[in-house]
Amino acid sequence: MADSILDSNRYQQQEAAAQLEENAASRGTSRGSGRTGIIWTPRFIISFSVIAILWLSCAGVIAHSWLNGYRFFRSDNRFLLGQTALLLVVWAVFFFVSRRSWGKLAAVFGIVWSAFLVAGAAIKYFVLPVDGSVGIYLDTMSSVALLGAFVCLSLNRVPVRRWDTIFFGLALIGSILLFFYRFWKFPEEARTLENMEAVVSTLAIYLSICVWWLRPSCWRFQPGPALLFGMVAVLTVMVGKIHSHPELVFFFQQTVYLVMLLGQLRLIQGELKQ
Repeated sequence: MADSILDSNRYQQQEAAAQLEENAASRGTSRGSGRTGIIWTPRFIISFSVIAILWLSCAGVIAHSWLNGYRFFRSDNRFLLGQTALLLVVWAVFFFVSRRSWGKLAAVFGIVWSAFLVAGAAIKYFVLPVDGSVGIYLDTMSSVALLGAFVCLSLNRVPVRRWDTIFFGLALIGSILLFFYRFWKFPEEARTLENMEAVVSTLAIYLSICVWWLRPSCWRFQPGPALLFGMVAVLTVMVGKIHSHPELVFFFQQTVYLVMLLGQLRLIQGELKQ
């Protein structure tokens, strides 16, 4: 009789302990599911979205006001000057926060690129409209500087694979061949320095797209900068295609600077996280 009572008590204790373990497990599961049920949006994504919305909204208003000839908006170079100066400052900030030599060298090229854009906008706004040769020279130098910045950025914090080495070799050889092909395609009277500079500028912009979008290592290790900086080059090509519509050129120039700014901020955010 005593043994049966002891056995029943022991069974009740074991059953109570098992029930407590089940309750604890259920509470832990509910808490864990509560934690995983909330998806927090990173703050920098929210910041990027706010900057993009505000910038594009202001760009649309400015382009519309400039097209209608409102007094304060009669000069588009006033706004382009301020935007390019902002990009120059952000490149300088990236130079100081970058920890690697490729990043610092890219910042130097970026500062040079911004400086040429600032110089072009300042000359048009404060002095006189530049003639064709000066404009082509500024475009060529800025395009080459942009290519240099993108090449350095694509090598920053990215391991160089076999395809990367092959790509840069093919890009160099292909660019030289394309340049001479275009040179011989021109009539003799059109083989001027301005036309050759225009060819160099075009090749530099298309190479800027290829540097980011034809290398899998960039998409794997730097997907954000690869997308944004590739879009900078694509939009730059679009601006050159719609030169007959000045209002679209003005708007898309501001869009190019917006995408560049977002790419710069992404680089700075990545450096600060390291």
